[in-house]
Amino acid sequence: MINLNQRRRRSGLFGFRWFVTDLFVDGHVSIVRLAGTDFFDVGEAIEKYRLDFDDAYQYVAVTSRGLRLVSFDPDFDRTDIERWEPANVLDQFE
Repeated sequence: MINLNQRRRRSGLFGFRWFVTDLFVDGHVSIVRLAGTDFFDVGEAIEKYRLDFDDAYQYVAVTSRGLRLVSFDPDFDRTDIERWEPANVLDQFE
């Protein structure tokens, strides 16, 4: 049975606020910001790996901080970092 009130609460602006709260306030997701000089590395990643801007941003965020990349995007397979799909990560918790 679908609770229409629950469905309605997760749509529109309320839904967006719920999403932000669930991930960034109550959850364990952090926003990674690059320093101004890191954008030189973003430009290099665009040229070297043929990435678009947002992929190159993520690439630099991951490589400069020693993080693991979790993505469905196969564009990262052209880079020198290992791409984990979300299912790979979920398997770690089972």
